[in-house]
Amino acid sequence: MTTLKMHIQGYDEYLQGGIPEGHIVLISGGPGTLKSSISFNFLYHNAMVGNKCLYLSFEQTQDSIVRQMKKFGYNLNLVRGNLRVHDTRKWRELLEEAKVEGGKLPSVSVFKEVVKIIETIEAKILVLDSLNSLYVLSNFLNPRDDLYKFFKKLRDLKITAFLISEVRGDSNVFGVYDEDYLADGIFHLVTEKVKGEDVVRKIRCVKMREVDHATGYFTISFEGGKFIVKPPKALTG
Repeated sequence: MTTLKMHIQGYDEYLQGGIPEGHIVLISGGPGTLKSSISFNFLYHNAMVGNKCLYLSFEQTQDSIVRQMKKFGYNLNLVRGNLRVHDTRKWRELLEEAKVEGGKLPSVSVFKEVVKIIETIEAKILVLDSLNSLYVLSNFLNPRDDLYKFFKKLRDLKITAFLISEVRGDSNVFGVYDEDYLADGIFHLVTEKVKGEDVVRKIRCVKMREVDHATGYFTISFEGGKFIVKPPKALTG
């Protein structure tokens, strides 16, 4: 089994080396839990070793994403050609121009456009940010069936995908339309108050098919230009 490293110091060892290639993984959590940043970190470092990667945003503009990632110290010139950032502003403009009934596009059309972009740049790793924003744009007649077919198409393309899902921090449900059952893996990201007003961020691997992984919450932070985790006390003795 070939794996792709998360490139989070101290964490890949608890995932048996990383994410199995071809897995579809939910990155779930509330606002400010580093969902997008951890996902871009995954793309950037895998692009550095030659993988063609795509960051597809349904919310932020391309320029905004690039500025945000440069603040983390990523040198995008080093991955030019292997890392593409694409936003969907044109899709929203088409909605307005066509005056689509209900203001939404058929989900099948949206998924086809996503697949088209993947195939055009021959991406092997995808981050889709976010599923919730995609749902605002799309009209689902049968959400579970539509998503099943989309996930199947991603698997047929043999692409490794991080799908960002916005959920309440205390939620035990990691998607809107049972994506947590369809996905191969789930990471849950939360914030937690400590010592009064201080806040720490934590990451947990809820499931990862084919991987014997740790299931506890690890404290995660960005220090010295890299993401670092500290394992739960149960794993440190």
